[in-house]
Amino acid sequence: MSVHSDGTVVYARFGPAGGSSPAGPGAVQSFTLSNKVQFDSNGQPTADSLNAVKKELATSGPEKGQDPSSIRLNYFKISPQETANLDIWIKQQQDASNAGKAPGYNVVTNNCTMFCQRGLVAAGALDQNQANHASPAPNGFYRQLLELQSHQPCFTTSTDDGLGNRSQSGCQ
Repeated sequence: MSVHSDGTVVYARFGPAGGSSPAGPGAVQSFTLSNKVQFDSNGQPTADSLNAVKKELATSGPEKGQDPSSIRLNYFKISPQETANLDIWIKQQQDASNAGKAPGYNVVTNNCTMFCQRGLVAAGALDQNQANHASPAPNGFYRQLLELQSHQPCFTTSTDDGLGNRSQSGCQ
């Protein structure tokens, strides 16, 4: 997701085209959510607005039917230029997919987690070396992002584990 300073959220996902096959043609889906992220006085997303985003994702679009509590978010506060870079990357991925040129999907070698890693590199939230050493498994990657927060305190971050538990870090 790309979160703009006005709270607008652009969501992008990568998965198997036409279903839940473990391998085959890939497809990118992206769209702007109707819910906006609200920020507190410290510039961090509010729990209520993140819950609204998770609920929207769980009730519409490609994630429809997923339990909102199973959706976990990890927020990296980046510059407006880095957000613009992520938006450009999302558009490029969507355009390639629309033209039938999305990369192939493989649950082990090119999955949704790797798509997220490439987006975080495009945005500047991760460097390529970090992405190269990241877990391809969604849960493992999420845990690595939590660990990254503790080692790179000048990323302003906020996480929600899907159970209502939040943690934050900021520049020190």
